[in-house]
Amino acid sequence: MLFNKWYLDDGVLAGTSLSVRAALDVISSLGPSLGLYINFAKCEVFGKAELSAFPSEITKRYHTPQLEILGAPIGNEEFCNNFVINKQSSVSFLLQQLQGLENPQLALALLRKCAAFCKMTHISRVTPPTLIKSSLSEFDDSIHHCFTECLALNLSPQSSGWKQACLSLSRGGLGLRSVAVHSTAAYLGSVSSSSPDLASSHYVIDALNLFNLQVSAEDTVSIPLPMKSHFQHDLSQRIENCQFHALYNSGSLADRARLLSISSAHASSWLQVVPSPRQGCDMATSEMQWGIKWWLGLPLTPELGVCAYCPDKALDAHHAVTCKFGGDVVACHNALRNAIFDFCKRALLNPKLEAGAGLGHERRLTRPADILIPSWSNGDKPAAIDVSITSPLKSNIFLVLHKLVSAIATDEDTAKLLFHAWYLDDGVVAGPKQSASQLLSQIEEVGSVDPQVALLLLRMCGAFCKMVHLARSTPPSLVAEGFRYFDNDIRHCFASCTGVDTSDDAWEQAQLSLSRGGFGLRRLSKHSPACYIASVCMSGLFSAPQQHLLQSIDDFNHCIPPSKAISFESLTNTPSSQKALSGELEDELFRQILSKSSVPDRARLLSVSSPHASAWLSVVPSPGLNLHLEPAEFQAAIQWWLGIGVAHGSLCPHCPHALDPLGHHALTCKHGGDVVNRHNRLRDVFAESCRRACIGVQVEAGSGLG
Repeated sequence: MLFNKWYLDDGVLAGTSLSVRAALDVISSLGPSLGLYINFAKCEVFGKAELSAFPSEITKRYHTPQLEILGAPIGNEEFCNNFVINKQSSVSFLLQQLQGLENPQLALALLRKCAAFCKMTHISRVTPPTLIKSSLSEFDDSIHHCFTECLALNLSPQSSGWKQACLSLSRGGLGLRSVAVHSTAAYLGSVSSSSPDLASSHYVIDALNLFNLQVSAEDTVSIPLPMKSHFQHDLSQRIENCQFHALYNSGSLADRARLLSISSAHASSWLQVVPSPRQGCDMATSEMQWGIKWWLGLPLTPELGVCAYCPDKALDAHHAVTCKFGGDVVACHNALRNAIFDFCKRALLNPKLEAGAGLGHERRLTRPADILIPSWSNGDKPAAIDVSITSPLKSNIFLVLHKLVSAIATDEDTAKLLFHAWYLDDGVVAGPKQSASQLLSQIEEVGSVDPQVALLLLRMCGAFCKMVHLARSTPPSLVAEGFRYFDNDIRHCFASCTGVDTSDDAWEQAQLSLSRGGFGLRRLSKHSPACYIASVCMSGLFSAPQQHLLQSIDDFNHCIPPSKAISFESLTNTPSSQKALSGELEDELFRQILSKSSVPDRARLLSVSSPHASAWLSVVPSPGLNLHLEPAEFQAAIQWWLGIGVAHGSLCPHCPHALDPLGHHALTCKHGGDVVNRHNRLRDVFAESCRRACIGVQVEAGSGLG
């Protein structure tokens, strides 16, 4: 036998007529005993010689190899193309149904996931691309026609917009890959993973030459093909890299910025989401059409008009985003202004929108401020807050960055850089002199963006836990100086992460565990004796007193009251755990802080050390679950938690009392602030519950109970 391959109960036999007939007889005689019976109606036989030697029940007889095996066409170019065309007929009905959908967002999602490249993946992997190139091109044309009908776009197959749509979502496209283009990658990937011994076939050589014409010189491949997983994905990525760079190089500065923007991480999430009106993830037909037009760089109107706010400017997508007199810039400006106004209102600053600032000479009103705070400093000096919105798609930014990147690429001193990449005005430059930063430095960098994440990482990854093993295995007296340096580094890192400079008293509270109202940043130099004593107790080396152990016991006893003191003899009878010893240290520190605090600070300490009060500090920051605080909110919460001033002294706008620096009045004022906000929210919850129970309810109405 020249060939004998099986997939489950489907087999292919190849050889001389006598050998194939003999193999067929073996199957017929031995198969029934195994429960296998030949269905001659499904069998096919072909050969150049006379085929009368085979059973007459086999009606499919060919003198040329024109057959289908496991969904793969075996034959000449005409037969393979006809096979693919017949395959397309089953897809044509689906494409017609998609064109009839009135929801273009849903139609595009189904087209990409159910009717485009995925329908031809198997045929592309098992058939040489040179045999089916024309039929695959027809399939690409049908996908293009369906896309333009679903989105109501006038887009030719040769346009740059359609070339971009054929890119993957991560490259700024729509995921409608061309089967004719990527069939070479599919076929070579299949040969590499299943039959590398066929690499010398002329079909493989032709596919390889065709692939190399589609990629850049550094991305070409040669025989032998590498045997690795995801080889098809790798080859398709090379094709898309070449296509993306061709679009980028042929585009204007504005188009280049658009391509870089939409190909960034998560930029295409709106195209992958399941259209769900209940979750607010659906788009109106006009919104989807305009979004796709801007995504592909197409004109938003059939004919270029003029901006309604700038008569001297042509109306295109970029101007709609960057126009300072209307459109997206004004919408963003107003949204940000209203958010700041709401924060100021909740802070009892009595802000006013679009009011005269009165900051000119001689106290005359100048221009109106976006937000005016009448009493900002000392109760009589106002403050004006102006919001400015700028778009990264403005042409002057393109020109400046283009010159900057070009200068880096052409300068002799910077030509040796290992890496320099830019996204708009954010750049990364790496060279031989750059070294890896230490863990605390990395956390400080995180803190400059998100102090909530930084503090969580500092407590869980960079503070006491980093030195626990060393503290348990090394006598504290030998590493005391190093531990003090480490404690100073942790304090410096905390200040850099949160932007809060702590006094010595506030830092003592921060060293407490979360359950006692701190941040879990235990002082290593203070807890190291407890670590070492507990380690010796649990290790079985406690038979005789040692100098380092006795010294550690003395150091520990200096930090706790005499009634709680321990000795070598007491530890011999009742060994103590590290948790128990550290708990004694924290209890004493908490009592000391409480004893020297004022009455309001005592109330605050007892409040923050109550059960579950520190849950907001242990939660994983997740914007998707509404468990994330803005940097300013988190910083203010940290300051209040530690008893550090969060506001400048001024009068409350709702009552004649002064706003104290610690924010106590803002929390307790009955005429506004937090009390009123909580009252209104709870009231609204009750009202909504009554409405859902079909109970007629009125908010803030006379009760009639007098």
